[in-house]
Parts: sequence; C-alpha cells; structure tokens
Amino acid sequence: MLFRSCVSGDTIRTVLQAFSLVVTAWLVIHGWEVAHQKAALRDRRKEVREFVEDLKEAAFALESLGRKYWLMEPGDESDALAAEIRLKMSRLSLAVTRLKNAEDIDAITAIKNLRIAITGDDFDVLGRTIALIGSAKLMAIGQAAIKFESDLEGGFMEQFPSQPRLK
Repeated sequence: MLFRSCVSGDTIRTVLQAFSLVVTAWLVIHGWEVAHQKAALRDRRKEVREFVEDLKEAAFALESLGRKYWLMEPGDESDALAAEIRLKMSRLSLAVTRLKNAEDIDAITAIKNLRIAITGDDFDVLGRTIALIGSAKLMAIGQAAIKFESDLEGGFMEQFPSQPRLK
C-alpha cells in the first residue's frame, strides 16, 4: 500500500514506456551491427574467393607454359618462354605471399613445389633433355599444379567456412 501511494500509475506507465524505447533502440542498434558484420564478412569472402580463383587460373596457365617449355627444342623460342615462366612465377609467388599475410591462407609450400616442378632440373640450359608426353617431368608439373589448387581451396575453406560465424 505504501508503494502504491508513493508511485502513481502514470509514473509506472512512463517508466515502462521509456524502458521499452531503450530496449527497442538497443535491439535496432545491435541488429544493424550484426547485419553490418555479416555483410562485411560476405563481401570479404567474395573478394578473397575471386583472388583465389585468379591465383588458380595463373597456376594452371603456368602449368601449361611449363609443359610447353619442356616439350620444345632448346632455342630462342624456348628462351623467351623460360623468361615468361620466370616472370609469371615471381608474380604468382608474390601474390601467394600477400594472401598468406592478409588472410592466413597458406599455399607457399605448394607454390615452391610448383616452381621446382617447372623450373627444376636443367631448366633454361641449352643441352636440356626434352620431356616426352606422359613423362615423369610432365606428370610432376601437373601434380604440383593440382596440389597448389588444393592448398588454396583448403585454406580458403578454413578461413571462410560455408556457414560463417561472427566473432
């Protein structure tokens, strides 16, 4: 009874309305924050996915160039191709390092193995042995390219699972 006499019904109603407004505002602000986080994560995932796809395409282009190089006779054309392979390999290695630093997707060992498969042995040597179709050299280049793709995909899926979780 004492409480009823001290606080009127209008005061209780006013307090409840104010509390309702505060809770509603908090829910709206929190909802915006969650929606923003999800949108940012989705956008980042898409951006990294596109970058990973570009790296995979570059690796398979290098695989193709490597196969072509090892199947051709030494000479001016193969020298130009060797220079192109070195340049593209350097660019791909740099991109993989950036991906590792930015997103913790590690394909550095796989890119090293691809480099060894393509440029190892007697690469860019005048008296090099020409590979035969189906040779171990060409198979190693293909396997290294596939391993590179696999490492990129695995790293991407670790960093960006199908059902992203908010942190």
